[in-house]
Amino acid sequence: MASEDMLGSQPMSAYRPLEPREIRILHLHPGAGNDPVTVHLFHERLDGPDHHQFEALSYVWGTSDPASLVPIRVGHGTLFVTLNLHLALRHLRYSEPGRIRLLWADALCINQSDVAERNRQVKMMGDIYSRASRTTVWLGEETPEGTGGIQAFRDAAAFLPPKLMLTADEAKSELAASFDSMARNREQLVNAANWAAALAMLSAPWFQRRWTIQEVVLAKVVTFVYGEDSLDWDDMSRIVTALGQNGLSRFFGYLRAPNENRLSFMSGLNNAGMLLSIRNLHRKDTGGARLSWLLATLDKFSCTDPRDQLFALYGMANDVDSMPESLMPDYSEDATFEPLIKAYVSWQLNQGKRLEFLCFVPRQPSASTGCTTWCPDFNRPDYNPTNIHVFYQRFNACGNVEASGDMRKLWNRGTDEAPSDAIVLAGRIVGRVTAIADEPFTLPTLEGNCDPLEKSLANWGSVLDDIDTCERMARGGLVEVPDAGAPDEEPLRVVDEDDRPRQSVLQRVVRTLCWSLGRGGNRDLFPALLQDIQDLLPLLREYVTCGAQVPPSFDRSLFSILTSRVDEPLSLGMTRRKLGLADTACMLLLPGPAEMNDVVVVLGGCRLPCVLRPWDLDNDRGQAHYRFVGLCYAEGFMDGEGFDDEGAGKNLAGEEYCIV
Repeated sequence: MASEDMLGSQPMSAYRPLEPREIRILHLHPGAGNDPVTVHLFHERLDGPDHHQFEALSYVWGTSDPASLVPIRVGHGTLFVTLNLHLALRHLRYSEPGRIRLLWADALCINQSDVAERNRQVKMMGDIYSRASRTTVWLGEETPEGTGGIQAFRDAAAFLPPKLMLTADEAKSELAASFDSMARNREQLVNAANWAAALAMLSAPWFQRRWTIQEVVLAKVVTFVYGEDSLDWDDMSRIVTALGQNGLSRFFGYLRAPNENRLSFMSGLNNAGMLLSIRNLHRKDTGGARLSWLLATLDKFSCTDPRDQLFALYGMANDVDSMPESLMPDYSEDATFEPLIKAYVSWQLNQGKRLEFLCFVPRQPSASTGCTTWCPDFNRPDYNPTNIHVFYQRFNACGNVEASGDMRKLWNRGTDEAPSDAIVLAGRIVGRVTAIADEPFTLPTLEGNCDPLEKSLANWGSVLDDIDTCERMARGGLVEVPDAGAPDEEPLRVVDEDDRPRQSVLQRVVRTLCWSLGRGGNRDLFPALLQDIQDLLPLLREYVTCGAQVPPSFDRSLFSILTSRVDEPLSLGMTRRKLGLADTACMLLLPGPAEMNDVVVVLGGCRLPCVLRPWDLDNDRGQAHYRFVGLCYAEGFMDGEGFDDEGAGKNLAGEEYCIV
């Protein structure tokens, strides 16, 4: 193991090249108080037979503004690091003379000025964190508001069941009793100031950072350090599980936490819970998770470089070995975000034969992806795939038919503009949108100072309007389609006048609105849900009949019970979506931007039907072009019905849709 002395303040002159599978280990020398931070760097083979035990540091870089950088001694030279890394090293060093702490910290152990080295080392980061003896999480220097946060967690952990299972009913019951005990004895356990500190701690930027995911998920042992205090992962995970399972409203009722503190706490708590779930999944030898699932599930974690939306997840993805070189980490200036995303699409289409990437398309085309309507953009503020990806997993509109198509360049007629990127996919048409609600549904919310019941009734009145509108559209049957100039296509008819499904119109409406239940859920839960909605509708109509006034005889208790039971399946399925009807009398639940005359199709390799908008129909080649609008629910087409004549695993032979 060779020492690497720093010869100056410039990184390029400070680092010697690494050999294959070599990393640098940081030897942190002891110190106390304001003593200068001193380190040495040593080379070591990661998988060598006699490599030294080291800890991997997980932290947030913080601002890299040159004015805020802090010098540290590296051998005989100097390097400048961010303030947060400097604080971490100062707190983590031992105070006993001669006692050295061995760490791996990316900002120092990777030559950040050598792009080729960065690319190679980023590929190894999963191995680095999984081989480290411990991952030490630096949450930051303890703030006045956060003082006592670790102790609050430690005290609470002492009152929880020693083995808290994520889904065991017995554990939930034991947990509820533990929280009751905490409530009765909270004056002796923790005071309000301690729990305010816990809220501040879970609001630390570390809980929002994308790179922290694999750093914790792959670690053998995890310890959180907050200022001078520390907490083991086991205690943190039991608290996170407890808060997530037992209901935060009850928890906050005990603690009387201010409302303004809850939002940032909730965000940190949710992300901490997600880290716990992914870590448990990874440690159960389930084979890991696909990259697409990780992208959809972990969208709330952010990063500065948009390319890290992908790169930060590679260490946990079980399909990374099948990726082409074009998807490998590359931080060179010419390796921009747009070609990386299109390489991801091409890989899914050609290697996986699936169109899961359509879950990640923003609601409006993005300039960073060339304004193509079919291209994902993980860096957009409105990128929020979790909801639609959950539905994507619950249905199988494509059946056993794989994706069939390719990516092409389309030249704009009569111009010198660069060609547009298009993707050509095979599929079958469901129908054309011939009736649609005016506005997307929004989740009922309580705002203002009015009577909560009146506000809730007013909001639920919009649900009644949507249900009535959908019933009227469905009872109208087939609707004449205005000529949109689109090419003639023979649609598949899910509902025929001579062979209509034996369901009432209300059953069809409710099944459409509650598509969030999925295929199996509809069979198991739908009857009770339908009954609840049938009982709720007369209450809403009574309110509307009385001129939007609460009548004296109104059953407030029943209304509260019913809305609490139907709120989640309705809001999950309807939020930001519009009810619609196809020219085939197929009932639809469409994305917010959908319009009249949009086309609904089922594509090979896509588990949800797609909404496409005819565009540029007079192009020179005579081929119809479309813009991608979004994924949707199409009654009778959610379980492969559109491909009943296709054999299992076959490529689809049918219409082609050129999407730009």
